[in-house]
This record gives sequence, structure tokens and C-alpha cells, in this order.
Amino acid sequence: MNKKPKGRAQWGWDLFFAGYVLVLGLNVWAQEFSFHRWVAPLAVFFLWYLVVGHRALVTRQASTATVYICGAIVILSWGVACDAWLTPLQGVLFPAVWWLYLPNRRRAAAATVAVCGAAGASIALYWHLNPWEAWSQTKVLVYTLVVPLILSVASILAGIWADTLLRWGRARASLVGDLRETEEQRIALVREAAVVEERLRMSREIHDTVSQDVSGLRFLVERARRQTEDLTVQGGGHGVEAPRLTSLQETLGMIATAVDTVLTETRDLISATVPVPSGSSLKDAVERIASRFAHETGIEVHTDVVDGRLARESEVVFVRCLQEGLSNIRKHSKASRAWLAIELDGGSAVMTLSDNGCGMPDGVTNGFGLPGMTDRVGQAGGVFDVTSPGLHQGVTIQVRMPTASLAAGNSAAESPAAKPTRGLTGEED
Repeated sequence: MNKKPKGRAQWGWDLFFAGYVLVLGLNVWAQEFSFHRWVAPLAVFFLWYLVVGHRALVTRQASTATVYICGAIVILSWGVACDAWLTPLQGVLFPAVWWLYLPNRRRAAAATVAVCGAAGASIALYWHLNPWEAWSQTKVLVYTLVVPLILSVASILAGIWADTLLRWGRARASLVGDLRETEEQRIALVREAAVVEERLRMSREIHDTVSQDVSGLRFLVERARRQTEDLTVQGGGHGVEAPRLTSLQETLGMIATAVDTVLTETRDLISATVPVPSGSSLKDAVERIASRFAHETGIEVHTDVVDGRLARESEVVFVRCLQEGLSNIRKHSKASRAWLAIELDGGSAVMTLSDNGCGMPDGVTNGFGLPGMTDRVGQAGGVFDVTSPGLHQGVTIQVRMPTASLAAGNSAAESPAAKPTRGLTGEED
């Protein structure tokens, strides 16, 4: 990627120097002066560019640039002292000087003054070495002082102007880059919002279709079971039909159990796909999940949640771990109560979920989806921990996430519920 611009810079400077030296040489040749007076300095000047200047202009190394400019000034002085018509040769050095020394304007201006001063002094030397040429004092004064002074000022102003344009271009390019990055971020946010909206729509669709149908099917199964019980009572449990009715009741019981499982998994899927809405806080989302869980299972859930917003990734981690933790309590704990707290602790937000259930044997904490929660929290930069003193002493999971992007509001009011410590021992309030 870097070779193409470097190659273009080499060819550009080569063509510029070659063309400038060629035009100047033709101009001096057209004046019909002695060949030996100008061809040698002009050839040496161009060779010096090929040997040192070419590398200096491409690499822009400070040491190489200084060597080249100093050598070029010496050769320029020699050439002008040999033939005053080579004075315009200094014009090829002005853009090279500013290219080599920018953004150091002082060094570039000093080198420009040195080039002009050397050219003026060389003209004075040429006039001294060739007294037969009819040069008036005014002409000498103009060529040795006035013209170098004007060229110095004009070259410095042109260099500053070019540097200003270059900086403006870089600032504009940086601004364009920032705008492009902002646009990419906006597109990413729009894409994320679309994904969230689609997940919310799917959750509603599942709730309004599959979940409702399964609930209706559960109702029909219960009605069929009641009807078979009525037939059994009416038949007195005698005759050939009684065993068949009993077998039918068992089948309907298994269907009811399967329907209950499908309904529970459907609701879990709905909960898992619903994100934290942008218009509500983490406290609202967590309390809504806990309330639904308590309504479906009959397990009391006491909540104490800080009121505010975390970084989106942290909120998602808390919600997913809460859903998985409540699912474990529903399936495995046989608990009657659970405690949920989300609070700020220094530079972290901490979620603690505990219950008064059966706990885990011998402190084993590697089952019931815990590895998945551990990976999720770890990938998000948090810390996951689960503790269980033993059988019938409950389980506590703790998730700690950084709060670098916290936009917290006021802390929530203290919940009247008991603290999770009692849930660890299984004691009643």
C-alpha cells in the first residue's frame, strides 16, 4: 500500500528537477556563452540531486535533507560565480526546501534565506571576477541585495501559504474521517435498534400465537380429564370401561405434563428474547421479570434494585443471568423465596440472586447452566461467582460488572424484604 505514493513522489520530483535544469540549460545555451562556463556546474547540480537529493526528498530524513541542501547551496554558488545566468537555478531549491523541512517553518525559512543569500553573494563574486562586463553599481546592488531580499520574502510567504493549505487539507481529511466514523457508528446503532425491534416483535408473536395456543391446549386437556373423572364416578369404577378410563386419564396426565413443559419453555424463550426497552430502566425490566416469575411459580421474589442505566452490555448480562438463575430456581431449588439485589459498589455494579432452596451437595457449583453464565459474564469483562453452603442451605449467585458507562439516577428505596443472608440458612422470616 505504501509503495505507490512513494513511487509517485519519486517520479514527480525527478521530472520537476530534470525539466527545470533542462529548460535553464537551454536558456543559457541560447545566450551563446562559453560552453565550459555553465555546463559543468549545471551537470554537477543535477548529479548531486540524483545521488543525494532524490533520497532526501523521498525519505525526508533530517540529516539527509541538511546534507543535500548544504551541498546544493555550494554547487549553486559555484555555478553562479562561473555564469550569472545560472542564478535562476535557485528557484528549483525553494519548493524542495519547504518540502524537506515542514512542518518546521523556521528551519525552512532559514534555508530559503541561505539559498537567496548564497545566490546574491555569488553574483557579487561573478561581477568581481569579470570586471570587463559593463555592470553599473545600481545593477549590482539590485542583483546582489534587492532581488535576493524580495525572493526570500516571497518564497517564505509562499511556503507559509502552502503549509497553511496543507494543514487545512489534513484537518479536512481528519474531519471527513471523523464524520465517516460517526456515520458508521450511527449505522451500527440503527442496525442494533432494528435487531432489538425484531427480537421484540418475535417475542410478541410467540406470546400472541404459540403461547396462547399452548395455554388453550392446556385448558382443553384439563377439561378432558375432568370429563373422564365424571365418567369414572358415574360408572362406579366397575365394568369393562373403568380400566380404559383410567388409562385415558394417565395419558391425559402425561399430555398435561408435556404441555406444561412446552408452556414454561415458551415463556422462558419470550423472556430471553425481550431486551431491556430503551424507554425503561434496568430496574423496571428486572422487576417485571421477577414479578412474572413469582406469578408463574408462586415463589416470592424480594427485589432491591438501584434506579439508573448501565452500559447496554452490562444490562444484557444482568438480565440474561437473572433469567438463567430464576430458571434454575424454578427447576431445581424447591425454594419458597428468592432475593434479588442490584447495587453499586465502587466502580462496579453487583447483582446478587439467592434462594432458600435445597442448595447444592458438598458445595458443587458446576451444574444447571452455570458454565454458560460464567462464560457470558467473563466475555463482557465481569466476574461471576456462585456459592452454596450445602444441602438445604440455598444457592447465591453474584455477578459483578464495571460501571464505566453508568448513567445512574437516584438509588432505589430500601425494600422491606429480608436480606439474602437468611436465604442462605433456610430460616423463615
